Amino acid sequence: MINSKIAISFVLVLAGCASDYQRCLNRVGAELSSLQDGIAVVEGNLNRGYAVFRTQVPYTVEKTCVNGTVTYSCPETAYRTQETPVAIDVGLERTKLSNLRSQLKAAQQRYNANVTSCEGLDDS
Repeated sequence: MINSKIAISFVLVLAGCASDYQRCLNRVGAELSSLQDGIAVVEGNLNRGYAVFRTQVPYTVEKTCVNGTVTYSCPETAYRTQETPVAIDVGLERTKLSNLRSQLKAAQQRYNANVTSCEGLDDS
């Protein structure tokens, strides 16, 4: 599953290329999308029996650079995702899932009502 922050960043980058209609749909659907992401995370935690903490860990990649006729070492920092299992309270996760699902129904209704505000915008 894509990290929510990465997904939001991706949507924001694409927003510059999206039509007015698509930007409107993204805006009115943000809450719905966030709840769906949250549900997916909690369901994954329950299915595995633990949560996953993800962090970016830097490491050095040795590279060789060339400037004209001069060749030199130019190390570069890259990042990898490290995943660490984290214990969960299953009862708390089930309660969280129930709350998210109840919020999802209301958010879906708001989304459906707000989609009409996007109609008529350019879809090119």
